Amino acid sequence: MGGDGSDGVDPADRGAPGWRVDLDEPRVLGLPLRWFGAPERVERQAVRHPLAYLRWRRERRRLGPYARSLAQVVAGRTEPDA
Repeated sequence: MGGDGSDGVDPADRGAPGWRVDLDEPRVLGLPLRWFGAPERVERQAVRHPLAYLRWRRERRRLGPYARSLAQVVAGRTEPDA
C-alpha cells in the first residue's frame, strides 16, 4: 500500500489533478507549461527599442504620472503633450 501500485491503483491517477503529467503536453525546462501560469504581456516597444524602454521605465518610476509617454521617449521628444 505504499504507492508502488500494489493496491491496484495507478500512481499517476492519485493526487491533485494539477500535479498529473500528460506526456503530450508542451514543456519548458522539463516541466509542464501550465505550471508556469499565464504568460505576461510583453510590450512591443520594449522589444523594438529596449534602451528607450529602459529610459522610459526609469523616468516613469521617478516622475510618476508626470513622465512622458513611451511614444514620446521613442520619438525623442522632450516636452509632454498639451
